[in-house]
Amino acid sequence: MANSALRVLIRLIYFSFLLIPLYVIYQNSGGLAGIQKTLQHSSLTIYMLLRLTGLYAFFMIFLQIMLGGFMPIWQNIFGPKATVNHEKLGLITYILVLSHPTFFLVGALLRKGLEGFYTTLVPQFITKTDALLNYGRLGFTLITLAVFASYFRHKSFLNRHWIKFHILNYFAFCFLFLHSWNIGSDTQIFPLNYIYPVMAGLVSLSVAYRFVPRLNSLARRGLAKLNTKNA
Repeated sequence: MANSALRVLIRLIYFSFLLIPLYVIYQNSGGLAGIQKTLQHSSLTIYMLLRLTGLYAFFMIFLQIMLGGFMPIWQNIFGPKATVNHEKLGLITYILVLSHPTFFLVGALLRKGLEGFYTTLVPQFITKTDALLNYGRLGFTLITLAVFASYFRHKSFLNRHWIKFHILNYFAFCFLFLHSWNIGSDTQIFPLNYIYPVMAGLVSLSVAYRFVPRLNSLARRGLAKLNTKNA
């Protein structure tokens, strides 16, 4: 019964967390009236979708790292479904990751035509903004490599080494954090100005749990004791 209640609580926290980007866009767009005005202009609509997919992509990457990094804990609570759900949510996450730069390119095409589209597509190395955009490109590339490695992990050439590529998600998170935190339209405004640093801290904790043997060993012993008590 206690484990069942814990599962319900975790799901509630998970889905409540996913409402935050929607709330942020709603508030920062001027509420329902502001969104209705935005939808009357194609360029503003694309910009709103750019912001929305960017936030959701970042939030989902964070949640996937939390799921993957602490998988033994989630398996202890949810059983084999934890791994299955992690894989399914990975596909949704990558769709969001792919959608964000797509809307960025579409927005450039609407504003500046083909010339703006090609300029946006090709990385620039002149201004600080160029560097922040390149962080996003680099993060996207690392996420793509990790996703493809995971998808083809059953192939002989990746069977032993796919997890090494999967670790690229941690580096991708770092680059995407720098990109989103510094260039995002909503990240420096409440509540994201508090939530983003917390997410960065939790990812750091995930890295420590996964790659520091001492911490990992202590956590596994704690889970073993918990299982013994529940039995």
